[in-house]
Amino acid sequence: MTATTSQQIGAGRLLTAFATSATAAGPPGDTPPRSDAASAGTRQDIHQGLEGALARGERAVFDWVRGLRDRLARRQTVRELRIMGRSRLADIGIEPDGIERVVDAMLAARRDRAAGQGGRDARGPSDPL
Repeated sequence: MTATTSQQIGAGRLLTAFATSATAAGPPGDTPPRSDAASAGTRQDIHQGLEGALARGERAVFDWVRGLRDRLARRQTVRELRIMGRSRLADIGIEPDGIERVVDAMLAARRDRAAGQGGRDARGPSDPL
């Protein structure tokens, strides 16, 4: 296979053209797709692979966003419980030193409840978080 290149001053880009007219002689990316049955099976495998990759990517983004929401909810809940004071915490049965443990248990229960509902988030659609 021979390649010819054209270089002109001021042309900007180097262009490469193949001297042969057969498409099989060019690089693998330049060959047109085949339309026979073997190619259809290959295309189906490619589509399934892409769908799987997109589903994994979607799940990774969903898990990342859920982690952000959980961290935000945890910080906000801990802050609100600390503001309540010792006497109110004692009234609802939370020890002042155990606020983080209680909040972690609450968030774990929320995740378990959401998993029991078929994967839906425990928060309603109107909840901004």
